[in-house]
Amino acid sequence: MKICPCVLYYQFYTTANALHNKFLHNDLIAIKGSVVLHQLSVSMDLDFFIMFSSISGVLGNAGQVAYSAANSFMDQLCEYRLHKLGLPGLSVNWGPISGTGVLERNTDITPILEASGFHVLHYTTGI
Repeated sequence: MKICPCVLYYQFYTTANALHNKFLHNDLIAIKGSVVLHQLSVSMDLDFFIMFSSISGVLGNAGQVAYSAANSFMDQLCEYRLHKLGLPGLSVNWGPISGTGVLERNTDITPILEASGFHVLHYTTGI
């Protein structure tokens, strides 16, 4: 059996109030969903358990502290599954994805990311 839970979203927070509200709405959902899928699959004989995370969970990102924390949580949940429970667990830390979302709406961001050493992947070639 294979489980590939995926939550793809991108939020940029500019105020503490917006950060709190968006965390409760989006980021907490990603954390709770990850825990629920983990709990439901613990007794299953899985070939793999793959979660899609973001590089922001490793590097952080200004204005996205809650998003980064949620992604870091998913990474650590997979580490826990793999190293403490002996269960399959892999978290894929996606980098910048173009052709949709914030990189589509703000075309000036892509050159900055590329100049910083990021390879921007178009969404049609990502999966």
